[in-house]
Amino acid sequence: DVASGKSRRIFEGHTNRVFSVAFSPDGKRLASAGDSTLRMWDARSGAALNVISMGGFIASAKGTIQENLSSVAFSPDGSLLAVASTTGRAYLLSETGKVVWMLSTPDPKK
Repeated sequence: DVASGKSRRIFEGHTNRVFSVAFSPDGKRLASAGDSTLRMWDARSGAALNVISMGGFIASAKGTIQENLSSVAFSPDGSLLAVASTTGRAYLLSETGKVVWMLSTPDPKK
């Protein structure tokens, strides 16, 4: 609550830091990106709607590295989510978590 400075709702579920949150265009859903999950919430009740596991450990020229999600944004119509990771990958996802598109930056060591 802005006036009182008190929390109105706590969204629990991530096991590590949350780096980004975004409201859907209609304001009904909230997406949060952190650890190796993207989580969808009912913005009003705080109920978890979906947990999309992504990231994890991936191979690179530097060895095995942890991929965490660092950013999330909704498309203007709310049907897609753009998600960026700490490894330089970007994903376009449907609401169910299906990868529609992925962009991976080239590894400069290769």
